[in-house]
Amino acid sequence: MKKPSPSPVEDWSNYWQTRAQDGERQAGVGEAFLGEGVETDARLADYWRPFFQTCPDQASVLDIGCGAGSVLRNAAAAGLANLTGMDFSAAAIAALSENVPQATGITGDVTDPPFGEARFDVITSQFGIEYAGLDAFAKIAPFLAPGGQLNMLCHLKGGAIYEEVEGHLQNIQKIHDTDYLGRAQALVRANFARRENITGEASQNAMTLDDAYTKAGEEFVIAKTALTELIEDGVTGLSEHLFHGFEQLYARQQAYLLSDITDWLAGIGHELDRYQGRMQGMQAAALTKADLELIKQHLAAAGLDAIDMTEFSLPVDDAPIAWAIRAKRAG
Repeated sequence: MKKPSPSPVEDWSNYWQTRAQDGERQAGVGEAFLGEGVETDARLADYWRPFFQTCPDQASVLDIGCGAGSVLRNAAAAGLANLTGMDFSAAAIAALSENVPQATGITGDVTDPPFGEARFDVITSQFGIEYAGLDAFAKIAPFLAPGGQLNMLCHLKGGAIYEEVEGHLQNIQKIHDTDYLGRAQALVRANFARRENITGEASQNAMTLDDAYTKAGEEFVIAKTALTELIEDGVTGLSEHLFHGFEQLYARQQAYLLSDITDWLAGIGHELDRYQGRMQGMQAAALTKADLELIKQHLAAAGLDAIDMTEFSLPVDDAPIAWAIRAKRAG
């Protein structure tokens, strides 16, 4: 398995750039990726909606790792107007501005927040703060005002999302193992070289070019067969997008430049790498029970009490997907 991405900001910025208004995927490559978009699940909205309805209308809200504003949309729907979202991705803040225009967006690191202590009445996070590490809980706690509430859903190591992500990572590796992208690139390059020779003057290299094309075709068939088997085994999404997209391009290759096709293939490769980076980041951020004990110590040391940490499951589902972390500061 490939090592974790060295650029998580780029990986997630790529994700948020493909999020359209109301949290829906834009058309294009992004539609091929499964296992993302959990932040817009209606059942999560059912968690936040009643919480925000209990908050005073004038309450100031800070959402950490706000993404496109899934949590803050629920706050706005409950009538709250003093809303702030913070994310390390500028693309996420741009999406927030579209989805929740009344919210103030801040691009920055939660471990070095650009605001004063005791600033917010409510601090929330939905699959966000844990990416910044355990120290982030200690860093953000002082910004909760007296009488304020902290409410966060964080990735759970070994939970349903964690296990789903593990399956996606295995599928990514299977796609890599077919070498479909590399062999498709080689086939296209060999065929364009052959065509250019055929359409030009006869050359003593013609037989060499034909042989190279034949060999590339044979190797591509092996990769194509392997990818087809993955699709038949249920590894759909990106596999199908890659398979059908290249089939269409290759069938109409005379209408394209070589760079049109190779750039498309390279783009899919970059998307795959970024997707893998996001999945690895989700697993790395997932919290254990031992992590919760440290977080509890951080929150208590910052003066918070009524600290409650429980497993959270979506309605109808039995397996927990997250830790629900709640705490208060005395008034």
